[in-house]
Amino acid sequence: MGLSVPSCFSYILQAAYFNELGPLSAVILGIVLIAALALRAFAGKKSVQASYFASTKVKHELRSLIYRKLASMPLNQVNQQSRQALSKSPPEGVEQLEIYFGRYLPQLFYSLLAPLTLFAFLIFFSFKTAVILLICDAVDSDVDHCSE
Repeated sequence: MGLSVPSCFSYILQAAYFNELGPLSAVILGIVLIAALALRAFAGKKSVQASYFASTKVKHELRSLIYRKLASMPLNQVNQQSRQALSKSPPEGVEQLEIYFGRYLPQLFYSLLAPLTLFAFLIFFSFKTAVILLICDAVDSDVDHCSE
């Protein structure tokens, strides 16, 4: 998706520069460009909604588990714990999950899909280049992972 908009726009510019862009093809390419932008906006919105619903569901489930755990603890064990620690620490950890689901997971999927998308796009132009970039990205990911 990320490459379709620049590709379409560059094709329109190239065709206009070489006077190969007729009125019908300009309208068709313009519609394709607008559709690609609309699809990208729609996919971005759905991604944000999905991460919000996932984080909300997980937070609700974890809060229920924490409550059930506290309810099942013997009273003398609950009294030994600091009331502030019992009421503040678990909810803070649950709230941190929103950052994980809202930012980290979408970036993880993007970083996994971006090299494959680039490979699928470049394979039509140069098979060797596409394979080399795919291998280099895999090696670069391994090096980055090993350095942490």
